[in-house]
Amino acid sequence: MTSNYDNEKQDTAHIENVDQSPTDASLTLGKEQTLDSIDLLNSNAIKGDDSDGKVIWSIRSVLAAIFLAGLYTGSQIILYFTGGSLSFIEEDLQLAHGSAWLPTANILAIAAACPYAGYLQDLFGKRYIALFGSLCICLGCTLLGSAHNFAQALAGMALSGVGAAIGELTGLAGLAEVVPVKYRGYSLALVTAFVLPFCPYLLYVELWSYGNNVGWRWGPWTSLIYNGIIGLGLLFTYFPQYNHTRAEGFSRRAILKKIDYVGGILSITGLTLL
Repeated sequence: MTSNYDNEKQDTAHIENVDQSPTDASLTLGKEQTLDSIDLLNSNAIKGDDSDGKVIWSIRSVLAAIFLAGLYTGSQIILYFTGGSLSFIEEDLQLAHGSAWLPTANILAIAAACPYAGYLQDLFGKRYIALFGSLCICLGCTLLGSAHNFAQALAGMALSGVGAAIGELTGLAGLAEVVPVKYRGYSLALVTAFVLPFCPYLLYVELWSYGNNVGWRWGPWTSLIYNGIIGLGLLFTYFPQYNHTRAEGFSRRAILKKIDYVGGILSITGLTLL
């Protein structure tokens, strides 16, 4: 008499056919074919960092990183010097009141231009937008330094504010692309290093304005010299390796339609009233 155990042993439904099992050679071949289908070198990378492609680190790219860090700092120094010279500006331009609008105009222009800096980069590329921002700062410094009335000084501060918004955002974005990931921390330290010489800006204002009311003009002239050097440096060294933008595949008209003009107007109006 057979038991259930004997029947289970005689059941051949679950016997493995060794001849039809995959061999080690076939498994290895399948693994090699899978690896061949993966782009391990990421040759189609479009981002400028080691996670998506190798950054070409040359002398020109090092100089470009230095000038981009300088652009970020140069966007701010005109505001420092002007804010510390308001009493001298009032006396020189014979203003009874309203000098506080000079730094305010700069800040409002920054707030107005910042939301559109990314769209401008998509339309024209980071190189040309960085140069445009540097040019706006230089023109603003020139207007302020040569101002003999309040309107010209106000226009200079507003124009330099537009350039500052573009310069700050484009400088940081461009710096992140030209510097390899392993040096990213050093690049941020470089930005801070460019700010350090201008930390005692109030001391500078007092030194060149002591006994001379028109000495405050050295503030915008110093800013002009600094940003002029930065602009020329970018002109000859900053050539982004990757021209890929978020606007790829979109026409300029389509990009312009995506801009929130109403939101920008409301934002500027609200900040002005505040």
